[in-house]
Amino acid sequence: MKMKYPEPFSILRQASIRASPYDRLRGCFAHARSYVESTSLEHVLAFALEHPENRESVAALVSDALHVGFLFPQQELTPECLSRAANEVGLCVGHATFPSAVVARELGLLASLPQVPTTVFSSAVPPKNDNGRRRYVEAFLPSAASDQVQSWIDQEIATHVGLTLGSPAALASVQEVFWGEGYKIPEFMGGESVVNPGKGVSVTYFEKKVGARSFRIEFMAFVPRREG
Repeated sequence: MKMKYPEPFSILRQASIRASPYDRLRGCFAHARSYVESTSLEHVLAFALEHPENRESVAALVSDALHVGFLFPQQELTPECLSRAANEVGLCVGHATFPSAVVARELGLLASLPQVPTTVFSSAVPPKNDNGRRRYVEAFLPSAASDQVQSWIDQEIATHVGLTLGSPAALASVQEVFWGEGYKIPEFMGGESVVNPGKGVSVTYFEKKVGARSFRIEFMAFVPRREG
């Protein structure tokens, strides 16, 4: 029988409380930090995959990093506000912002647009002696009306857990495992990986209905830079 592990990552409750946008964001960051610090690679794969041999084969391909991602309304939140909220809950290293290539495309499909420009704010937990793996959080801030973004949050659009592979070539093996366990690549990805040039990475999402909700897991691999 499959062992029971905590529910997959979600900020639905934290993003829906009656509070200022800043306090709601701070609550989302606090919950995200707690998740990445308390959840191991083994726990993520035990939730995602039924078969132990599949968990072992995928774990062997993961080289670095456990992260989570979620949507949040941009509203009046400045980069300084984002950094301050992250710092206050211990996400105090690796602050960076960059444009989204993947979520911007997904939201565009939902909004019947080519894309919805979306900024990603990334922040990390200070490193520990945990096999060298980093743990970080990504907040996706779309350029869209707050009520529209909240509607997407209520549907848990773009909420995910992410892992980093040792090489882009490892994705073929991961894909075979996840397809074999009933996962699909979301329609907006066109059945293949999407390259985010802002981060220099190739990204693939797999998702499947688990209970009453959809569970999404991301696999990311750094793409070698071309010379010349």
